[in-house]
Amino acid sequence: MTKFLFVLTRGPEDPTRAVRCFQLAKIAADKGFEVTVFLVDDAAYFANLSLTERVKAPTGDELITYWRFWWKKRPGSWCANPAPRPGSSVRTNCPRA
Repeated sequence: MTKFLFVLTRGPEDPTRAVRCFQLAKIAADKGFEVTVFLVDDAAYFANLSLTERVKAPTGDELITYWRFWWKKRPGSWCANPAPRPGSSVRTNCPRA
């Protein structure tokens, strides 16, 4: 089986790239491929639902649509690095090697 790894480093400041990453991951998952999404750097903010709800690409696509799919359907393939500020944290669910 073909595997896909999506690494998103852009956060809410770049909605087009963020939404596109989640769109492509969803398409690959819908086609039956094994998909993992890594949220690193500013993308780790997307583990926070209140930030994710406000992200919308210029095309009108909302990130929350794809985020909810990913969170509900693919919970084992979600990964986020620690938040950039010492002492803070984000929800993570990273596969174990």
